[in-house]
Amino acid sequence: MAAEQERPDAFLQAMEARRKDPSLKGKEGPLDFASRGYGLVALVAALVIFIMDVYLPLTDARAGAERVAYDSKFVFLLPLFLLTGITYTVFGGKTSRVLGPTTRPSLWGWLFVLAGAGAGFAFAHYFESYLRTLGYAI
Repeated sequence: MAAEQERPDAFLQAMEARRKDPSLKGKEGPLDFASRGYGLVALVAALVIFIMDVYLPLTDARAGAERVAYDSKFVFLLPLFLLTGITYTVFGGKTSRVLGPTTRPSLWGWLFVLAGAGAGFAFAHYFESYLRTLGYAI
């Protein structure tokens, strides 16, 4: 029980020592934690878009529904959300250094956006073509 009473005192002493000498601060969290969180948010957004605007309309179309409702803008943006989410989740803070800031992207950043837009265009075209083959007027 004496050791438990010394623990709070040792903690206070360590805090006082850190206040006097800031170089003694403990380790902080990883710098790329926010970037990885952004990636996870983008992946969740891609999943929600996929379910709402791709999966559900396809299941309705295969079931023979009279009308199929989806938002083509979200179908177009789905690959970009997916690419962004995977990139930020896997590479974390390094992604921002390679792609550049959002206000002034680097050459790699522009190539990334063009690749996402190209994939979005191809996916949206394929999705609408598939719905047309099932007999729906888009």
